[in-house]
Amino acid sequence: MDILAIWAGTVGAWLLFAGPLFQGSLELWEVARTGPAWPDRKRIDRALWLVPPVMYLVQRARFRRAGSSATAVSTAFASRATGWFGVAAGGLLVAVKETWELAETYELPALAYWAIVVLVSLASQANVTIRMLRLSREPV
Repeated sequence: MDILAIWAGTVGAWLLFAGPLFQGSLELWEVARTGPAWPDRKRIDRALWLVPPVMYLVQRARFRRAGSSATAVSTAFASRATGWFGVAAGGLLVAVKETWELAETYELPALAYWAIVVLVSLASQANVTIRMLRLSREPV
């Protein structure tokens, strides 16, 4: 039963990272798509979907450059995306800890632990990237 609990904690923690990461990306997409005062109205660079928190920083900088005309949208943007990426960051910290406990249970070397953390992080990010690229191809 202990093994089941450790696996459940690890998988659950990674879902607590991946879910909010995707939801934060959806929030970025919604604000970008529907925001009446979206600065520059530039197409979002598809490469930025590779790392949604980087996209968040880029878009936030665009809001700042746009000045007060984008205040309402920037407030919505900051509230929604910041919250979800904060939850994702917390989920990542929990996932790193739970993965450590899993690695200790199986007496894995530190290199194996870090490989698992990096691979699952990249898989979570790839999931978001693929889904957001598909979404970006849909008609508005």
